[in-house]
Amino acid sequence: MDDFLTQHVYSMRHWPFMMVSVVFMMVGQVMKTNVFTKDQAAKKRKSQWFWWWMYKTLPLHPIAAGLITGVLWKNPETDVSGIGAAFYFMGAGAGSSVLFSILKGLAKKKGVELDIPGDSLPPAAAATPAAPLPPPPTA
Repeated sequence: MDDFLTQHVYSMRHWPFMMVSVVFMMVGQVMKTNVFTKDQAAKKRKSQWFWWWMYKTLPLHPIAAGLITGVLWKNPETDVSGIGAAFYFMGAGAGSSVLFSILKGLAKKKGVELDIPGDSLPPAAAATPAAPLPPPPTA
């Protein structure tokens, strides 16, 4: 048992997997709540198709990001290389979603609500409306 702990836990042999999962978790939540939102997908513009597809495929983004990371980082561990690195980081991407769900559940049990930027309600409107802007100067 001591050998297993020394080799796998204490040495943090799998730090690339853990690091990528945590980074993907944080970046993914910010992107989901602030960038690829339903409002952005619904806006009429020239590149609306891009925003619509990015919004609709959000669950696949951590896995796709893991694939790209694995292609770029070819040897994250001594036993992982080549196409194995892509699958390794694809697993880290999928794990990032699970990690966020676990953290959110644990926080909720403790009575803490995880407040992700863009995930909260806007402040209530002021009691008195703002004064209208003056008309633009004419030349």
